[in-house]
Amino acid sequence: MTEDFSNAEKDTITDIVKTVFRIESTDLEGPLIIYRISPDSFNQEKFNTLFQKLARLNLSLYNNGMLEILVTRKMSNKKMSRIKILLLLLTFLSISYVGATYSMTYYKEDSFPLQLALAMGYFVIPMILIIVSREIPKYIIRKKSGLEYSLPILIPNPILMGSMGIINAPGEPYKTHKDQVYSGFFSIIFGIVISIFFLSMGFLGVSVYTGTIEGPNSSISVVNLPLFFQATLGNFLPATGALDPMALAGWSGLLFTSFNAFPIGMLDGGSVFSGIRTSVQKNISYVFLTIMIVIDLTFPSWFILPIMVLLVGIDPQQPYESGITLMKRGNFFIIIITLLIMVVGAIPFPVHSALPSIETNAVVSSAVVMSGNSSYANFSIFVINNGQITVDPAFSSNISLPFSVKSTSGFISPSHSAIYYISMNVSKLPVGFTRIPFQVYINSNFNTVHFTVLKISNSSNVFVNVATYSSVNIGNQRKISFISFSTSTTNLSENVFISAPNGLQCNISYEGTGNQSAKLSLMGSQLFPVEFIASDNVLSILNFTIVFNSPLQYPVVVAIYNLTYNGSMLIIRN
Repeated sequence: MTEDFSNAEKDTITDIVKTVFRIESTDLEGPLIIYRISPDSFNQEKFNTLFQKLARLNLSLYNNGMLEILVTRKMSNKKMSRIKILLLLLTFLSISYVGATYSMTYYKEDSFPLQLALAMGYFVIPMILIIVSREIPKYIIRKKSGLEYSLPILIPNPILMGSMGIINAPGEPYKTHKDQVYSGFFSIIFGIVISIFFLSMGFLGVSVYTGTIEGPNSSISVVNLPLFFQATLGNFLPATGALDPMALAGWSGLLFTSFNAFPIGMLDGGSVFSGIRTSVQKNISYVFLTIMIVIDLTFPSWFILPIMVLLVGIDPQQPYESGITLMKRGNFFIIIITLLIMVVGAIPFPVHSALPSIETNAVVSSAVVMSGNSSYANFSIFVINNGQITVDPAFSSNISLPFSVKSTSGFISPSHSAIYYISMNVSKLPVGFTRIPFQVYINSNFNTVHFTVLKISNSSNVFVNVATYSSVNIGNQRKISFISFSTSTTNLSENVFISAPNGLQCNISYEGTGNQSAKLSLMGSQLFPVEFIASDNVLSILNFTIVFNSPLQYPVVVAIYNLTYNGSMLIIRN
């Protein structure tokens, strides 16, 4: 509350007013002195002269448009200044928090100090530049009018954006409607231009570091671009994406600048509309406040802006010369541009829950292990990223077996794929076949592939003669030959298991004693029975020939074993 004027102060002020205007009547209403001015002595130049004289006495001069001028003391804004400084610090902390948490996921392979440095360079500084650029026109216009510049009310938003923009709360009003309109308009223009600059630079990849976007426990968000950008630049920019920090800063600035273009109260859009009648402007504020609240339903953290607008007040701030310099018809063009900018930055449902989407296929899903000779089974998985964000899969097994995963491709970008090589310690598995479910995780989603391990023990009866092994390339085919024999004097029923990559086709033929022979066509891992026929003083022999219809990229294992899983094996390498 300002202090009431005494009669002595009134007389002193009246003497000053008389040096400029011819006074017809004077009224003292507590902290306000109202002068009725003669019409023939009233003009803007004289008003400016009196304005400067009273300003030196820490007094404010207003014109209400009815040939009246009002004098009051300048209000002390120490309490408001402390609130503004507090909100400034909270906004900086909010922007830093968003930048740090986002960059820690985006640049997850880098060290923590480097992550913070990248957050500062690619998000925090661009956000600060966007906010500062919006205040430059206001500073210039106020200084040109001889008015002090004061901080606006900055609105923190620690969820994804860092800030919801600015509410104008100058320590004293603007000089004229023209100044107020232009300060709001150019603040919006500067904010939009700088925001689009950073958004574009992010999309063009000016960041020195390219981040990894999505991991097993990542919190990074996928955002939608404004509808205007999707409609006009859909062939050049994606509609959605996990933006790099610089692009996210531009996206955030574009969004909150468009919100600030709403013609509500003391937002920049409200300043642009300040030249129309006060009653009309107030009704417009209520209409657009309702629209803002409806839009905010799509992203609840935005509600902080209308709440702050209501706390500051929905009534528009009137300039000192509210009755002299009314808004001209030509400024209707400024209103149209402001409303267009409000629409340009519209992003209903800005963050969507586009879950990572992967397709997994086991390339090598079976393995043969000789008990006592090897403890490890090797598999490989082909992972395709069908989503919109780069993925970093995690892995687990339903059976508690130690395993390691390697990949030469690292993280998988959208529409790309990678092969992961799994080495699993199967020393604790019993002999025989074991089916192992294996999960590939992205966040809480997972795909399951199944591995098959055949564990056999050394046989005392059936052997593979490695010395007879031969390999010949015939065009794109690979022809493998080897001999397996039995030392038993009785007929033996055995099984042959071919452990091969999925999709690898081969033709198998074998001949043995007793005029036995067979021809088979197999795909991937297959099992088929054979028999070793014993005869006096002659080894039971099977001559195998395997023709692979494509080059070998992974080892193939041929295991020959009986019902007790005793047998022998041959590893065919590429």
